[in-house]
Amino acid sequence: MIYVGLGKKRAKLEEVRTVPAGSRLKYVVKKLKANGSYKFRIIAQKLTNGKYENICQSADGYFVTGKNTKYTNAKKMKPKKKKLTVKTGRTGKIKGLRKGKCKVYLIGPNGVWKTVRITVK
Repeated sequence: MIYVGLGKKRAKLEEVRTVPAGSRLKYVVKKLKANGSYKFRIIAQKLTNGKYENICQSADGYFVTGKNTKYTNAKKMKPKKKKLTVKTGRTGKIKGLRKGKCKVYLIGPNGVWKTVRITVK
């Protein structure tokens, strides 16, 4: 199911579309205000004993329409570093627990994202 909320972060979300199981969806929300801000969320549900049960949900996405004077949509993300090396046991923004590699995904409020590769030595 796709939910849309108008306005602020704590906006009440309303269901706008239900998707059949196993199908792909590209959905365009119509009739949006020209200078509005919107919150979107996608929730996966399954039917159990006649009741819908939430399986998982996406991170909330925030978008603005038109020429909003207060807010804008991010076009791209530009991290300071694409690769980062951390020593085991060091603390800070990222703490290295043991040797290895991983990726950290930086996600903006409107879904724009970049990856940063982290190596722990």
